[in-house]
Amino acid sequence: MNRIDFLGAHGIGKSTIYQHLLKRRTEPRWLTRMEAKRKITTEFVLDDRSPRDLAKAVSCHLPRLGDIFVNAYALRPAEQALARDRGQHSEFFEHCLLRDLKEGLVSSVDTGQTTVDTSRTSLNYVNLSWLFDRLSELCLMEELDETVVFDESLSHTTTGLLVENASDLTVRTYFDTMPRPDTVIHVHAPATTVVDRIAARAKTRRTTLRHQQVDLPALRKSTRQALRIAQLGACTLQWRGARLLCVDATAPPEENAARIDEFIRD
Repeated sequence: MNRIDFLGAHGIGKSTIYQHLLKRRTEPRWLTRMEAKRKITTEFVLDDRSPRDLAKAVSCHLPRLGDIFVNAYALRPAEQALARDRGQHSEFFEHCLLRDLKEGLVSSVDTGQTTVDTSRTSLNYVNLSWLFDRLSELCLMEELDETVVFDESLSHTTTGLLVENASDLTVRTYFDTMPRPDTVIHVHAPATTVVDRIAARAKTRRTTLRHQQVDLPALRKSTRQALRIAQLGACTLQWRGARLLCVDATAPPEENAARIDEFIRD
């Protein structure tokens, strides 16, 4: 599989650019995550012709029901693929489970008693779940001879798991041990732009779990940290050999989609 990851701070506009990129796709030169998952499920997982044909038919005519069908059949093979490849990801597992999960759950230690930040606990468990879902899917999709573009990528999910006060060394270690994508699309913008976009979405109640009930000063701080993490991550992945394209989220999404489309063609 030729893997292309979008990477950027939460709320920066990755999904908007990705949707414009989808509109530009006039031929199946690359697959979305769900398209790749359907392909691997119907071609490699479902051996029996009847359920395989049913999965293809449902996915074509009833996409949402088809996604449920595919996710159900791909769950066990994805877990088996992750178990099969766990050795090569052991260092990445160690950092995710031991170091940052611990730092995220424990907010302070006072006179020998541990204080747990329940909001951070909930968020870390969500991010950890997403991360292992993405990782198991990647292990399953490795057999595909296709280019797959990930909007909510493993690279991006990792930025959510990193604790807010993560050092530069911790960030680089994460991106140095995670499975490397072939290409990274790094979406960047000034912190003020990202904060304004998140605030605008909050007025329409289209905010994520990460941004719910967060005051403006805390939002500014977390946005600056997320931008720093994404920048360090992009540089680390490029140093490891990934192709890198940086796009400015303040530019029209149509223009960014055109740049990415041309980059993928090359």
